[in-house]
Amino acid sequence: MSQVAEASPEIELLMLGLVDPLPRRSTLASLQPLGLGTPFRESLSSYFQRLSDQHCLSPKVIAREFVIPQLGLRAGVRAHQADRFWRSSFFNGMGEVPSNWVKTIENLTGVQGLNYLTLLPLQGLVGLPGTATHERHWCPLCLHEGVVTGNPYGQLLWEIGAVKACPKHEVKLVSTCGCDPAERLSSLKIKHLPHLCDHCGMTLAKEPGCCLESASETEIRDARLVAGLLGSRLFKSGLPQPTSRMFRYFIKEAVRVACEGNAAKLAAALRVSKGTVSGWVHGHHNPSLDQIIAIAGTLHVAVKEVLTGQGIVSLLVRQERNARPWPRKRKPASKRPTAEMCQELEKLLEAEPPVSVATAAQIMKTSPRELHRRCGDICQTITARRQARITEDAVNQRLTRLESVRVVVAQLVQEGELTTRRRIEARLEGVPKFFLSVEAKAVAAICKSVKNGFRFGSPRTGLIRS
Repeated sequence: MSQVAEASPEIELLMLGLVDPLPRRSTLASLQPLGLGTPFRESLSSYFQRLSDQHCLSPKVIAREFVIPQLGLRAGVRAHQADRFWRSSFFNGMGEVPSNWVKTIENLTGVQGLNYLTLLPLQGLVGLPGTATHERHWCPLCLHEGVVTGNPYGQLLWEIGAVKACPKHEVKLVSTCGCDPAERLSSLKIKHLPHLCDHCGMTLAKEPGCCLESASETEIRDARLVAGLLGSRLFKSGLPQPTSRMFRYFIKEAVRVACEGNAAKLAAALRVSKGTVSGWVHGHHNPSLDQIIAIAGTLHVAVKEVLTGQGIVSLLVRQERNARPWPRKRKPASKRPTAEMCQELEKLLEAEPPVSVATAAQIMKTSPRELHRRCGDICQTITARRQARITEDAVNQRLTRLESVRVVVAQLVQEGELTTRRRIEARLEGVPKFFLSVEAKAVAAICKSVKNGFRFGSPRTGLIRS
């Protein structure tokens, strides 16, 4: 009797047809992107160029034969747009084009997570302005390091419009190869790779020590803020993504904590209108990436903390750290005799114009608290005298302005014109416009009294006083 060996569970599932005998084959090579999980991650355009080179084809052929047919475009449009998308400025940004291309390339290669080679994780959080560059940028020193290691690639950091410098080497990004326009070759004769020039085909990498322009502190700070964003949890798969509600919470609390509840202070620091800040708080519109960077730089927090709302914790910790853990030390009490201080304070009581207790304390080189403690009665008299003078000056100023209004109204009546508010404001000199609104009843009484003091005569004689 022959013994039959029992089949393993995997073989049984295979025999029942519940498991594919072979994994699904991809149409294109499963090329892995470079720099994932770091601030210097590869861009989608660089990945597409390296993928095309992996098959010894140009990006135009890969786009025309594999990608664009799956996008649902007509055959007549394919040849026209085959070399258009991957060269555009919005290819690595946010929107419908990068989203469709990411899904298509993932289906063709079997590689997942290609959306983290673009700014798609920021969709719905950041506005479109400032997210993409209008021309190609790169850091020659970073490309040289890639050439040395054998994996040169273009970084997503270079495709962002707000980034003008390399945060690693602190030099400005370069946008021109320096080749002669007369010696440029046809695109058919050039190999399209991230570290090669699109016009002459020469390498864009430069060795350290070459002549490169140094970046400013502001450009380096902005580049490092964006690099911190690309290396944060927002660009990692499997983690929950923030919502615009978190940013609205951060702005609202930042105004309360850092600006003492005054949104105009934050608007002035960011060089935007108060209505713009109000629109952020109420969710009417999203800020651009440039504005997000400005907010992070002004409040000294990371960009990811602005988008996730965690920056409030940093602001509260900084505010508590800067606060004094002990009460402010008071000035030591004056050693001068109380009688001497009272005599000097009585002399200031007769000063013209009347001085305040704070001014008297500065003159006597002491504190207002010390004067109130030692010479309380005299301080009360000084305060009452100054308050009476302030009230008297306000009354005199009001009467002077009303007299100016009376003169202007009399002129208008003599000229036979209507005494409207606009005509009175046009002729008033040295009187603020808000005065007519505050003293509307008094101005109306003046107009009525002046009109009653005149009556109209014949056109020949004009106005005759009654």
